[in-house]
Amino acid sequence: MQRFQYWMQKYSMRHGQIFGDIMAESRGGREDRITKETYRLMYDGKGYNKLVDADKFYSSKEIKLRKKKDNIAGLQFVDLISHPARRYILVQNKLADNIKTTSFEQKVVDVLVKSKFRRQNGIIDGYGTVFFPK
Repeated sequence: MQRFQYWMQKYSMRHGQIFGDIMAESRGGREDRITKETYRLMYDGKGYNKLVDADKFYSSKEIKLRKKKDNIAGLQFVDLISHPARRYILVQNKLADNIKTTSFEQKVVDVLVKSKFRRQNGIIDGYGTVFFPK
C-alpha cells in the first residue's frame, strides 16, 4: 500500500493527479477483519507503514476484498509474483535459503530486481522492499 502510494505520488507529479484502489483476496471471517483493520490503520497514518495524505491518492477508506472464485486477473497476477518477492526478501534478510537459479521463481525475482522494485541511488532495501519488523 505504501509502495503503491509512492508510485501514485511520483506519477501524479508528472501526469496529473490520479487515484487508486487496493484489492486483496478474501481469506474468511477473522482474517478479513484483520485485513480491513490493518488497511484502515495504514490509511489513517498509524501502524508500521504509516501513510501520509492517503485520502489524496486512494478512492476509498475501505479495502476491497474478493473471493478466489471471482477469478480477478489482478489478484491472479499478485499470486504469481508475491511468493517469489517474499522469498527474495527473506533471502536478503537471511531467513531463507537461496532460490534455485534455474527456477521460474528466480526468473520472476530477476525481473522484479532488475526493473520493477522501487529504488533510490540503486538501493532497493527500504525503498522497493521493506521487512517488518526489523
